[in-house]
Amino acid sequence: MAAAATAVCGFSADLYRELAATRPGDNVVCAPYSVGLALAMTRAGAGSTTAAEMDAVLHAPHPRPQALDSGLNTVEQTLATRYQDGDGVARPLLTTANALWIRLGLGLRPGFQDTLAGYYGAAPHPVDFGGAPEAARQEINTWVSDRTNAKIPELLPFGAVSPGTKLILTNTTYLKAAWRYQFVPALTATEPFTRDDGSVVGVPMMRGPFAGMGYQVGDGWLPR
Repeated sequence: MAAAATAVCGFSADLYRELAATRPGDNVVCAPYSVGLALAMTRAGAGSTTAAEMDAVLHAPHPRPQALDSGLNTVEQTLATRYQDGDGVARPLLTTANALWIRLGLGLRPGFQDTLAGYYGAAPHPVDFGGAPEAARQEINTWVSDRTNAKIPELLPFGAVSPGTKLILTNTTYLKAAWRYQFVPALTATEPFTRDDGSVVGVPMMRGPFAGMGYQVGDGWLPR
């Protein structure tokens, strides 16, 4: 599990760096663990140069890919044991789910199917991509919505599934948790805020139990 956790951390840093570079100066929010799981499942069906390149991106530990698959499985089981029964307030609630949606009649290599089912809990769901792509899209979206407490009601937009679609991998991660350091609503008050042009406006300032928290000082900005 330690090697898999290290791989997730390395992949997370790379992913964040790439996303941040596409929108410099903007805030970036992403779920690298979810993306990593989806790519790890995809990698289970890869071979040769493609597999080696995906292993490098995922920071997969040796031996590849067994150490990554078994390690991520242990991470998943550990998270489930700790957080799947949380209430999201006093104790965090975290759930993940994976699924493999395959075209009717599509044959899968046993090794690929066994890896996804055994390590990732991704059971195959045969759907009629060829004859009823819209119904398949709605079925997948319902599955995702049910496992994210309706936070992601439509993962696949209209037109994303076509008669030519053969396989779709889905991963969901749902987190509900209270902030470790919470603002105290009763202490929020309007105070002056100076803008870039020197003008001053009144804005609601939030307060909380933040004594002793660290902060960052950068070129041209600092906390007051």
